[in-house]
Amino acid sequence: MTQTALPPADPTAVVGRRVVAYLIDGVILVALMVALFVGLASSEDQGSAFQAELVCDVINNASSSDYVCIAADTTAILISNGDLALIALLALLYGFVTQMLLPSITGFSPGKAMVGLRIVNQESFQRAGIGANLVRWLLWIVDSAPWCFPLVGLITGLSSNGHRRVGDMAAKTVVIDKKWVGQPLAIAGVNSVSPLVPPPATAAPFGASPPPPTGSTIGAPTPPPPQPQGFPSAPPVAPPAPTPPTVTPPPPPSTFTPPPPSTAPIAPPAMPPEPAPEPSAAFDATSALDATTAFEPEVILEPEGIVEPETMPEPETMPEPEAVTAPPPPPPPAPPAPAAPRPGIDAPQWDVARDTYIQWDPELSEWMEWSESAGAWIPISR
Repeated sequence: MTQTALPPADPTAVVGRRVVAYLIDGVILVALMVALFVGLASSEDQGSAFQAELVCDVINNASSSDYVCIAADTTAILISNGDLALIALLALLYGFVTQMLLPSITGFSPGKAMVGLRIVNQESFQRAGIGANLVRWLLWIVDSAPWCFPLVGLITGLSSNGHRRVGDMAAKTVVIDKKWVGQPLAIAGVNSVSPLVPPPATAAPFGASPPPPTGSTIGAPTPPPPQPQGFPSAPPVAPPAPTPPTVTPPPPPSTFTPPPPSTAPIAPPAMPPEPAPEPSAAFDATSALDATTAFEPEVILEPEGIVEPETMPEPETMPEPEAVTAPPPPPPPAPPAPAAPRPGIDAPQWDVARDTYIQWDPELSEWMEWSESAGAWIPISR
């Protein structure tokens, strides 16, 4: 059976639910006994509580009486000894069915079924069977001591390994959650089941990466392979310490000041020198023709055939071409002469109306006048 959850450290740590199951079974038994008692008993009203108690004392003290009387306020309730024995027998039968027969077949009593508990063998975690459940049921005589409250069973269930009462110890059973039935789990000091280990790693399907091993961290460094035997192993090299990233501060804002406009005339760019002229094509063709003619041997035709000359004239030495000197580059053109100043624009002129000099300022696109008081050119006032 495949486990669907992590196994608990102690699968028998369910004492609280066992107490609730015990109370449920007890309430069902008490309700059954009360119903039988009410159905088999008879009652008679005596008129007063004193009279009801007096009648019950007489009946209960009579040696030949077959009834048991119970005084309830002004009413005397009578029930025969046979009916009481029948009620006790039915209660015993209920305990046998719910605490022995039903757990042998299903593994639970009505109360344990409601809280999800099962009685199983401590080794196999399967149903304990009739023999083990019979021992558990009979030893309720010990676990129920002092018989008004199952104090012995509660103490041993809280203090023993596997939370077992006396009946569980004798029957070799444990009480666990129903989801662990058939899945043996190790219980210290109780069974010999080995603790659960992780399942062996299986081959991953084609194209899928295998899962990381248990306890490993994804991204952890892979250990180096072992050194071959017979060779000394190199000393371990410590990994370099991480270098913090270097943060370069941003450059300070520049305070660039544009240079003042220059009034000097701009010289024209220098003309590149002209390339030297190549030797003429006529000279090359003539030289090549002379060289070909000089190396051509003379052929003498005779009637018997062609007779090669005994000696071949030496080739003439080709004259070296004369070096051609490149003409000097032309001088750069002279800058144009500045234009004559125009009155009022490039040079100040006298203004009779204002009794001062005026001049056009091309930078401010405004006429300026000379102020004697300020000693500077100021815009003409309008």
